[in-house]
Amino acid sequence: MPGSPHDRLFKFTFGQPEHAASVLRTVLPAALLERLDLRTLEPAPGSFVDAALSERHADLLFRVQIDGHSARVYLLFDHQSGVDRQMPLRLLRYMTRIWTAEADAGHERLPPIIPCLLYHGDGAWTGPRTLLDQLDLGPHLPADVIADLVPDFRFLLIDLSGHPDADLQSGTLTAMAAVALLLFKHARHADDLTDRLVRWTHVLRQVMVAPNGLRALEAFARYILQVSEGVTAPDLGRVLLAELGRDAEEAVMTAADQLIQQGRAVGRADVVLKLITLRFGPPDRETEARVRAASLDTLDRWTEAILTAPDLANLLEG
Repeated sequence: MPGSPHDRLFKFTFGQPEHAASVLRTVLPAALLERLDLRTLEPAPGSFVDAALSERHADLLFRVQIDGHSARVYLLFDHQSGVDRQMPLRLLRYMTRIWTAEADAGHERLPPIIPCLLYHGDGAWTGPRTLLDQLDLGPHLPADVIADLVPDFRFLLIDLSGHPDADLQSGTLTAMAAVALLLFKHARHADDLTDRLVRWTHVLRQVMVAPNGLRALEAFARYILQVSEGVTAPDLGRVLLAELGRDAEEAVMTAADQLIQQGRAVGRADVVLKLITLRFGPPDRETEARVRAASLDTLDRWTEAILTAPDLANLLEG
């Protein structure tokens, strides 16, 4: 289960097609963009990310119409601070899983998949952009000799280090997408984040008046409080109160309360998992995920019942 703050903000923001579409418009080749109707963008169910990587990557898969046909736009966000030199191979692995699922469903012809990577690490992306770049061809074998005999593709790259803040706020993106990208770019490291928030006020105001704007503001505040060491909830509340009003300050306080409850739930889940291990043996991955997703009330009930439950199934279901 994806659990990083980056995963959660990414999926909250770009899981909504209108915000994903605004980003895709900035990176898709013009010839393809002319034939692709981003108004038809809709989420496709399922995740193809390795379970072992679920804490590091968030995958979003969309359907979109190209010349009247249903295609897949595969949007992957890498939230690691370092460059991943295996990214082309990793993307290929995800793409083949999607195609395999399509083939297993009885589709003879497979949809095109457009891989796109949103990168916000420190410095510019220096890793390979194509699968061929990952192959060890030795010092003398020209790439064009083998190019027709091995799979290859180039993924689209959105490297935030190369996008000035003014461009992100220019109006090309939706306001919510713009703020999310600005936070991905600056929230972890900027010593002057509260000053930057003041400079982003006009975009934040657009977020507030949009549908579910206060919920989005809560998500942004929660992300800031989780990843920025120098910003506290009172500090953030005072800044947003001065710039955006009482509703914005209350959104910050709500986000802070949610983080407190989340911290309590994480601690209680660890206790329950330890008790399960002692009583019934190590839990499987599905059980662990269920415990970590449970509410505080449910965790409290399991803590009280574990000594008398005859088996794990009775504990969880009873």
